[in-house]
Amino acid sequence: MSKVYIIHHDADNDGLLSAYIAQKALLEIDFEVVLIGYDYGRSLDEIKSIPRRSLVYMLDISLPLEDMVELAIFNQLTWIDHHKKTYDEAFDRLKDLCIIKYGTMAACRLTWRYFYPNQTEPKFVELVGRYDVFDGFGSNDWETEILPFEYAVRGAVSKVSDFAAIEKAPVLRLYHEGVCILGYLQSQVNKESKFANLIEWRGHKTLLSIGGGDGAMWYNTPRYAQEQPDLLAFA
Repeated sequence: MSKVYIIHHDADNDGLLSAYIAQKALLEIDFEVVLIGYDYGRSLDEIKSIPRRSLVYMLDISLPLEDMVELAIFNQLTWIDHHKKTYDEAFDRLKDLCIIKYGTMAACRLTWRYFYPNQTEPKFVELVGRYDVFDGFGSNDWETEILPFEYAVRGAVSKVSDFAAIEKAPVLRLYHEGVCILGYLQSQVNKESKFANLIEWRGHKTLLSIGGGDGAMWYNTPRYAQEQPDLLAFA
């Protein structure tokens, strides 16, 4: 059985789902899959230990440019990502060294299209991907589908394999779970706002709450677009 390495962003659902999709597809064709979670600024020791001439996928993440060039030179690398700044900086150095799949949609959606080009994209992949790139932010879809689904996923997923349950779960049930979570978070924000003062900090309107709490989740409440403060601070 051939071994394949998947380097993936492990700090958000887009990276975790990208890895889940790739792992599932590769297991279906009898590869042995090694997952390597990574986030910016971490040690590269595990990545540098990948044996040379390996098959490697890098999903929703990039490395320092010289390290990516080295990885591509010594391995069969496919890089799937949607971060434009990194793509622009790396393309000229990598275009002749590896396969690059870049697009403006989230990495999980790009990964699905790469591994399953002839299959319809599942709803759960669409919704996780749309949240990641704020596709539909401020729209009715955002408040009724995308945001509730994201919070339901956050409550259920902490590692790649957790997406197996998300894939099988009825989407409507996850919507309802997300609405409940968001309702609780909104109640906490409302509670905190009673004890908060609007101040100006470094040019931003900032809501300062003395005493702490869960109100930092304000950023992701459905009515965020209508809120006045740009930032929240707690002391």
